[in-house]
Amino acid sequence: MQRNRLLHVLRLDAGARDALNWPAEGWTEAGRVYAGFSPAGTDQQDIGDASVQVSKGTFRVRDNALTRSVTTADRVRVRGVVWRVTGNDPVVGKRGGYRDITAVQRSADND
Repeated sequence: MQRNRLLHVLRLDAGARDALNWPAEGWTEAGRVYAGFSPAGTDQQDIGDASVQVSKGTFRVRDNALTRSVTTADRVRVRGVVWRVTGNDPVVGKRGGYRDITAVQRSADND
């Protein structure tokens, strides 16, 4: 699998402030790594009167301190699309030294 997509790891910045110095939720970039992408399908979910499309995928990245620290509280951004992390597992076998970061992206997350 080619690692040809730049993956930005985003972490919630608890100390973020808005223009009026009120606490605000903000995401800061913790780092960047190159990743390969494998789509895992798309689902349609009905929430009330709205219908939301959910895409699933796996990003394969090199195993390093940054990629080991990715949790489900983080987000990843690839090609301008934000994905919610659902898992981070080491790759076992001959192709060691990699991690698979699984994530989902809802159409409502990027509107």
